[in-house]
Amino acid sequence: METDEQFKNKVEQYVGRIVEKSLEMVKTETFGDFHGSLKAGKMGNKFTDVKQFADSLVNSCVKDGLQEIHKLSKSKPILCIGICTLDFVIICDEYPIEDSKTLAIGNYWARGGNASNTSTVLAHLGAQVEYFGTMVDNQWLTFLQTDFKETGVCIENCIILNHEKHKAPIAPLIISKKKGTRTAIPDFNGIVGVTYEQFSSLDIGKYSWIHLESRSFEGRTDDIENIVTRIVRYNTVNNAGRKVLVSVELEQPNSTNPEFRFLFGKADIVLIGKDYAIDDGYANKEETVRGLYKLCKAGTILVCAWGEDGAAALVDDKLEVSPAFPPEKVVDTLGAGDTFNAGFIYAFSRGKSVAKALEFGCIVAGHKCGCHGFSCVKGLQRKVYL
Repeated sequence: METDEQFKNKVEQYVGRIVEKSLEMVKTETFGDFHGSLKAGKMGNKFTDVKQFADSLVNSCVKDGLQEIHKLSKSKPILCIGICTLDFVIICDEYPIEDSKTLAIGNYWARGGNASNTSTVLAHLGAQVEYFGTMVDNQWLTFLQTDFKETGVCIENCIILNHEKHKAPIAPLIISKKKGTRTAIPDFNGIVGVTYEQFSSLDIGKYSWIHLESRSFEGRTDDIENIVTRIVRYNTVNNAGRKVLVSVELEQPNSTNPEFRFLFGKADIVLIGKDYAIDDGYANKEETVRGLYKLCKAGTILVCAWGEDGAAALVDDKLEVSPAFPPEKVVDTLGAGDTFNAGFIYAFSRGKSVAKALEFGCIVAGHKCGCHGFSCVKGLQRKVYL
């Protein structure tokens, strides 16, 4: 069932599309008499010209907007699978020296986890999105569920675990105000992620895209392999118009999780983290995608984000590169990689090219680094006329 927040996002996209269309039309010669007379300084019958321009603009925008909202109403949600953590964020002037006493200048609790963050950013950008993962029924469950709801992320299929038998993932983090860096000290030992059996209860055809955070499957390679295999099998028996795209994120160093190497040959989109690339011996984003593409199946989109150096993508033999778009002042880099992934997924799911999706991912990630949290990216897709 569609939430109020999801409906609101649709309306915002509708209005944003009208504004975008208006700007496009004003810049063109679509209304030659009015636009031409403005440039020539000869207004003639001003009232008639302006009225014709306004009427045509309204008719065109309303038609275009209705088509857009009709398309959105039929669109399928994006599913993000992975870990949801409780983050305890401490803000300091600068990162403390070991064995010292440093006064914090602020702190807050937040919902975290790669897939959880990615779903949040997707929702802020106006996408229909669902998070699928496990949460423990401890004292923080209501906080996490409320935050998902207020953000507009569906969690109706999440698995709730008994707190007496299961441990919830916690992630203390230190943010340096001086440099904007974040240092994470996550405690993920013994946590339980979703299983293949639990995933099997979902209707794959309900989704347009399924994004998997590999880290949540550490030590359980069979689960993620069976999940991806099930999606591939579904796509094999359904026509191209109903295909469900599958993306995987490989963030942690390959040396700690070499069993995930098979994912290169299975997914439609593979998103490589900088740490993974460096651990694998690569020195930059271009070298990474060129070197690892040999592991991919034909047509796979291989993406590597490199922080302040932007991102690169390779599709067969075509290399695309985007610069970074840093803010005037770096405030908080926590979740920047998850934000990039969401930006890329959002743009590509909206029919944009790999190059445009890569650029948009960098724009959104850079914008996020200029503020705490993710709310500042809300509506950014309209500001860049995506």
